[in-house]
Amino acid sequence: MELFQKMEKDQLIRFTREEEKENIIKLQSLAVRYCSWSWPVLTAYISTVKEDAIMETKRIFRFFSLAEYGEEQKFLEEMHQKGWKLKSYTVFRGYVFEKCIPENWIYQLDYRDEVEDLNAYIQLFQDCGWEYVMMFNSFYYFRRKENGEENNSEIFSDRETRREYCESIYKRSVFLTLFCAIIFSIIIVPGLWKALQMFDRDPWFLVVYSLISGIMLFELLFLIKCTLKLYAAKKEQEST
Repeated sequence: MELFQKMEKDQLIRFTREEEKENIIKLQSLAVRYCSWSWPVLTAYISTVKEDAIMETKRIFRFFSLAEYGEEQKFLEEMHQKGWKLKSYTVFRGYVFEKCIPENWIYQLDYRDEVEDLNAYIQLFQDCGWEYVMMFNSFYYFRRKENGEENNSEIFSDRETRREYCESIYKRSVFLTLFCAIIFSIIIVPGLWKALQMFDRDPWFLVVYSLISGIMLFELLFLIKCTLKLYAAKKEQEST
């Protein structure tokens, strides 16, 4: 608004009607408001595109459960062999890989509920030749170049540590399974009779209810499957 008043005063512009002046001032106000809202979003998008263009990155959306950490490690190793090393991972952006020289690298995941001193924790692995990559969902991702020695292919070299590792992941899976089962029994099961009673008055309620129930039931069965798989892995470690 002040800009147009100054330009009019300096005779750089001239309004033929007062309505034109008011419309332009309103347009400027809307533009300023829009830019103040959209600029952070636009800046974040430009930085992402610029990062992808400069660093030559690739995004892959793929899901691994708690029980499939071994499959995830193999997937990351195969990508590195193809010339794409892991850079980061988020739920919405997926796996982000950075272009690299195709080489054989070993990827290992370490599960920790809590890490009191992150720097000391990472340094411990770095002293053993492991490179820290990232952390997601209490899993810490490490990698090292393959040197042909079998003893250096895993983070845990002793059986006791491997058993504790499987035990910690198994306990978390059991907790998630029980939590989902409790929610399902408290919310979904009691509401079934009510949903059937409301079918004549509001059939869409039953449709939405059935959809939500199906999703929760699928998640519960999936967690049970993961828990059983982790239980088998835990027993295998205990028997060795």
